[in-house]
Amino acid sequence: MCVRIFLLGKTFPNHVINKHDNVKILYAGKFDESKGFYELIKAFRLLEKKDANVELELIGNLKEEDRPRVEALVGDSKKIKI
Repeated sequence: MCVRIFLLGKTFPNHVINKHDNVKILYAGKFDESKGFYELIKAFRLLEKKDANVELELIGNLKEEDRPRVEALVGDSKKIKI
């Protein structure tokens, strides 16, 4: 699998990840639709079905009114940590 890393708007060269490598994805920022937050969770749920060696850690401020929507998207995933 080829992975592209983005950090503060900069793209780093593609990195090749072996099938047996553990991959941890970190999102740190505003839990907001305009930041692609909900799309990230949806995309991760698809990815975790194909690759068991992935984790997603979400760091930020979750508004109480957004909690039900986030919990619904996360569902029963043990690979997503908020």
